[in-house]
Amino acid sequence: MSPQEIKVQKKIKQKRTIFFRKWHRRIGFTAALFLINLAVTGIILIHFEFMSLHKKFISNSLLLDWYGVKSPTTLSCKKFSTLNFCKLENEIYAINEQSKVKNLIDNFSQAIYVEQHSDNFVFIDSSTITFFTKDLQRIDTVNVKEEYNESIASASILKSTLVISTTTQKLYFDLDTFEFIDKPYVGLTDEFVNHVPVFQVINNQSLEEQQLKQLVAQHYREQQITLLKFVQDLHSGQIFTSNGKLLMDLTAIILILLTISGFITWQRRKTRTL
Repeated sequence: MSPQEIKVQKKIKQKRTIFFRKWHRRIGFTAALFLINLAVTGIILIHFEFMSLHKKFISNSLLLDWYGVKSPTTLSCKKFSTLNFCKLENEIYAINEQSKVKNLIDNFSQAIYVEQHSDNFVFIDSSTITFFTKDLQRIDTVNVKEEYNESIASASILKSTLVISTTTQKLYFDLDTFEFIDKPYVGLTDEFVNHVPVFQVINNQSLEEQQLKQLVAQHYREQQITLLKFVQDLHSGQIFTSNGKLLMDLTAIILILLTISGFITWQRRKTRTL
């Protein structure tokens, strides 16, 4: 091989080396970003209880849209002076005059009875009776279905007695002592038991109804995705759906190749030095 040919081959080899190193750095930098993501999210997941990630929720609208979180369209409410109580699916929310939304009950099935007695609020579904103070602090929850093995069909309040009608019997609950009683006072008739005030469906007929529906819908969306789930999805790549898994697999393969190519490059330099 002539000196000229050797010189040409050397230049070609140098170009290949430069090209290889350039892309090695670029790919390595990109892979490093994924490694940093894995390291940071991994540390966060180890200490998620300390950071209470399972109790905190994502409120960013863009992220919620990315997850495809939507609020149910049917909302029913009942108003008591300055408070609105609304039922969205199986959840009960309270909305005050300052437009602050609070989640009261998570598993509220078929609404049977909702009423105010003295300074307390009574919520009854087909299984339970739940009491709240006027400040919306939970007092107690009585599970009628567990205690009597029957579902609640209707209910009503007469003075200080809560009358509950099941499929086979009537139960009487004293609202002063918060316990079931055997005999109601004289004068209690079935007409009170059959009176069942429930939530009214919101039809967006007024500006107040529209604002109420928007408030509850936004609050509902903001309670669906925890920060723990978000970090887990970042760590596993599931935040990018099925493509995210493929991306994480590809990143793992690239890291393996970078490790091998890096070792080969180091070995060659070491041989030249010797």
